[in-house]
Amino acid sequence: MIAVVGLGNELLCDEGFGINVVRELRKIHSPSLKIDFLEGGVSGHTLLPLFFDYEYIIFLDVIKTHDEPGSIYQFPMDDVCYVEKMITSFHDIGIEDVYKLAKIMGSKAKCYVVAMVPECIDIVGSPTKTLLDKKEKFISIVNNLILKCLGNNA
Repeated sequence: MIAVVGLGNELLCDEGFGINVVRELRKIHSPSLKIDFLEGGVSGHTLLPLFFDYEYIIFLDVIKTHDEPGSIYQFPMDDVCYVEKMITSFHDIGIEDVYKLAKIMGSKAKCYVVAMVPECIDIVGSPTKTLLDKKEKFISIVNNLILKCLGNNA
């Protein structure tokens, strides 16, 4: 089984782009495929069970880099450099922390990230035109990754 999980806070401009895309993908994919399209929101710790329920997980999110807004990245979670940090509340737990914990606990899930560089994430609003203009390309990249995962399941 495959889970495609949109992450972020949809109240804050581009921050909720992953959730926006998951909703779109849910509309265009056949329910007969072994794919669940989930809204992960911002509570990373609640996603821990996914790492044991699915063979493949594709996380959709925004990623802060110094690259141009609208730039798209795709990479395996294993390629994420983990930075040690002090966690003082559940709100400080990101998906990379949950992934690391799941691996320690024995998860065999193969996890990927498809992310876009946001233009604005700190004010209330809808996704910016910059991200919406790249949405079809983003969806195409996600669909290709889904096909790759489905091919590995065949």
